[in-house]
Amino acid sequence: MRVSIPNTMLWVAGFYAFFHLWLNIIGEILYFGDRNFYRDWWNCRSIEEYWKTWNLPVHFWFIRHLYNPLLQIGSSRMTANLIVFFVSAVAHEYLVSVPLGFISYWAFLAMLMQAPAIFIQKKLDKLLRIENSELSNVSFWIFFCIVGQPLVVFIYYSMYTDFINCSHNPKISGFIPLDIPVDIKLPDLKL
Repeated sequence: MRVSIPNTMLWVAGFYAFFHLWLNIIGEILYFGDRNFYRDWWNCRSIEEYWKTWNLPVHFWFIRHLYNPLLQIGSSRMTANLIVFFVSAVAHEYLVSVPLGFISYWAFLAMLMQAPAIFIQKKLDKLLRIENSELSNVSFWIFFCIVGQPLVVFIYYSMYTDFINCSHNPKISGFIPLDIPVDIKLPDLKL
């Protein structure tokens, strides 16, 4: 719980800075007329609704360039959804791994598990008769924002400190470094 409140506050502040401020500044400079970068994801009643509302440029890109073409070649909606979440999972892992300097699988798994989580949440909401209610929004905030994201941040923080402290030895730490630095000692020059 100590990590979840600051993590959620930092995440919302980062969301505001990027999606509301930065993208609108870029839109103003480039005379971009359609400034619909997000919808009210904070009021969403399901994980599925969240993924459709929080990052509209990426959502529409996936629909236009991956989901619809998959449907046109005869894939089922479920298969197309799984492929979209798989590609998104690879992208999320890449976006986390490059800045940290090592490859892990937690961001990949967290993103990939969103597809079954959507299915499970739909079934539970129907079973508990809370679909489209405030309880669905509360469950979204608890399981996604208060538990899920802070847990992944904590895991990556722990792995990063292990990565720094174990001298980049993947056998000890259990992850693959992107760049194994070599310590080079320069000779002392006497002038």
